[in-house]
Amino acid sequence: MTAESALQAFVARDVPRIEGLPEGMTLEEAATTLGADPASFGRWFIGEAQDEVFYTQADVPGYEGGVRIWFRDGVVLEVTGAWPQMDTGALAALGDPDDRLDFRMDTLVVPEGERVYAARGLAVRLNRTEDRVVGLSVFPPTTPARYRDALRPADEYREVAIDDEPWLDEP
Repeated sequence: MTAESALQAFVARDVPRIEGLPEGMTLEEAATTLGADPASFGRWFIGEAQDEVFYTQADVPGYEGGVRIWFRDGVVLEVTGAWPQMDTGALAALGDPDDRLDFRMDTLVVPEGERVYAARGLAVRLNRTEDRVVGLSVFPPTTPARYRDALRPADEYREVAIDDEPWLDEP
């Protein structure tokens, strides 16, 4: 699958056609296809290891909350879209997921609401009643363990203070 066809399937929210992203897709390819400005980006953490990554945003029709292109060193790791307009019935064609994970939606934890189809490079987040898709992610096909360890966006941001910093000393 080419970078363009992979992103077109994602934009169309055509989950049966989604086969993940090609390994090594460049930020420029994704930004051009999705209409993002790679010079405007934010910083976050992904995976259980909380590795630092960057993202740039794009307004893509059919995604109420926009789309983020997650990257490191100019290579796309994953593309995520919030509140995609799609029918949850489309997921039936995918069969059973490789993994089911809990995720946080604001202050609510949705037990097993994230369905990970790691071998096809797809993760889908459903609301608690499973009648609305709240997130759609595509990434290079992988294993469930690698998705958890290296690709899954962190639910919250945490700064870590270093004990030997002088500004931490109390008066």
